[in-house]
Amino acid sequence: MPTVNELKRLVESLSQSERNQLQDILADSGEASYSAKSLEDSRFSNGISCPKCGCVENIVKFGKYKGLQRYKCKDCSATFTAKSGSIFYKSTKSLDTWEKYADCLLQGMSIRKSAQICGISIPTSFFWRHKILEVIGNALDKKQPKLKGIIESDETFFRVSYKGTRKLPEGRMAHRRGEKAKKRGLSKEQVCVACGLDRQGSVLSKISNLGKVSSADLVRVYSGKVEKDSIFCTDSEKAYVRFAVQKGYKLIQIERGKHRLGVYHINHVNAFHNNLKRFIDKFRGISTKYL
Repeated sequence: MPTVNELKRLVESLSQSERNQLQDILADSGEASYSAKSLEDSRFSNGISCPKCGCVENIVKFGKYKGLQRYKCKDCSATFTAKSGSIFYKSTKSLDTWEKYADCLLQGMSIRKSAQICGISIPTSFFWRHKILEVIGNALDKKQPKLKGIIESDETFFRVSYKGTRKLPEGRMAHRRGEKAKKRGLSKEQVCVACGLDRQGSVLSKISNLGKVSSADLVRVYSGKVEKDSIFCTDSEKAYVRFAVQKGYKLIQIERGKHRLGVYHINHVNAFHNNLKRFIDKFRGISTKYL
């Protein structure tokens, strides 16, 4: 084992390019160790379980793979690591790169800009974006708390977009970004996003239909997502009357030209609409199929 002084002299004798290579090796080594530990701590915070059969008792260590502890389930013979079944599965990039990319996504950066910052290709940047969003969407569907109490509900609209589509529907001409819809008001050219939130901060936001919302659309959006005895607070949209009668919810509607009725108002959901549109605008247009 060389002494500290011997190592120091050895480093001083290296060329600049060799020193840079040494720094990269040290950085990669430390990052891999830290990332592996932090990933395992996060993934197995409630104990180690088999991602295939859910077994928690017959799990044994089974060597290591690329710095990550490997495990084997004696019940189903499946092997796995902390990356198995996650967005990091089969990814050769570090967790720090993924965290940096997630930050770019939150800031609304374009796919090209995110790729430049993270040192990845544009196709990889596109794939990562939708991989992250798919995981978030699936997690929200499973853990979405039911809305309860006073629920403010309203719709916001986005232009139908075929951005990135190579073959447009028959009769549909390409539009410039920001071009206004040909039809005035609410039409099939507008994507309706139904939004509901309660006073506890739980939010539900989903695409419901094209054009004007109907009571059937509202039933699809809110089915199984609302506690009994909840109170819907909306604008004067008539579809909510039929929806409330059908589902048995109390309905408070704010008349056109008024802003509130005692504690009842839709200021919070309108603020959510503004924040949502500001966030979406940063991406310079999103295809409807990815909205």
